[in-house]
Amino acid sequence: MTPPGGDPIPPAPDPPPPDSSHAAPPSDDSPRAAPSPDTHPTPEPVADPAAAPDAPPPARELAADPWAHRRGEPRAFAFLWTAFLFVATVSTFVAVASRGQVDPALMRAAGRTLFVIVAVGVCILWPMVRLSQLPPSNPLVGSAQDLVVVLIPVQAVVWPQWVRWLAHWPFDVVAAVAVSITAWGTLVAGVLALAQVQRLRAAHRLAPDPGLWWMAAIAAVVVMGAGLSLAGLSSEPDPARTDWMLSPITSLLELTRDRAWTGRSAATAQAHWTFTLATLSLALVAWTVAAALRGRSTPPRLH
Repeated sequence: MTPPGGDPIPPAPDPPPPDSSHAAPPSDDSPRAAPSPDTHPTPEPVADPAAAPDAPPPARELAADPWAHRRGEPRAFAFLWTAFLFVATVSTFVAVASRGQVDPALMRAAGRTLFVIVAVGVCILWPMVRLSQLPPSNPLVGSAQDLVVVLIPVQAVVWPQWVRWLAHWPFDVVAAVAVSITAWGTLVAGVLALAQVQRLRAAHRLAPDPGLWWMAAIAAVVVMGAGLSLAGLSSEPDPARTDWMLSPITSLLELTRDRAWTGRSAATAQAHWTFTLATLSLALVAWTVAAALRGRSTPPRLH
């Protein structure tokens, strides 16, 4: 702008910038700038416990295994059964040999004692052991495995009694003893399979375990023939006493009974084989009933 008759007035200089050190603090009513996203701290990554190679696995509670006592089966049972037969055989014949002479009559008496011990083991100890345990998940397979484990060592004990330096019984007598033990063992296995099926069904219904009653029934059948023979109820003439064939214990004593007056140390009759085959037939019936009950009602596993 130029005044009249004079020089032009220079423009006023710009005011200096305000000193930030003396600036008044902003009031509470003044708007605040939004914080920059770059001003927030970056969160630290969380370590993955599964990615750590040295981290111990998380602890978990293990459930009790109700089948722990059967994990080694039937190997454990086979070992114990074989040891039982070995001790019975050694103790029976060593007692005879310790007398200094081997008499055939003494060897036959030792053989009869050994057969009685074997019969007690097959028909009493075996079911007693199994019925005191939890039933297997498959009773038919478990009983069949036990039957093989029981009968194979028993045959190894029976057949040597044919040789001259032991009992030296005739071949047909030793064969009848082997078949009789097999028949009674098969019957015990069938009844045991039936008992285990019933025990599984009782466990499924939360009913009392009937194992004790089954064991009592098996023991009653085993001693029935022995009781009849001791009572002297047999009216059959020689060479067969059929009531002695009603028990596994007395049937073996009947088959190996001394018959020296016949010119043989022992002998078999048609009645012996008839009762032995009848026992085997009852065993097949027991297995059939057990299979039918198992197939009709298959309860779930206990574990």
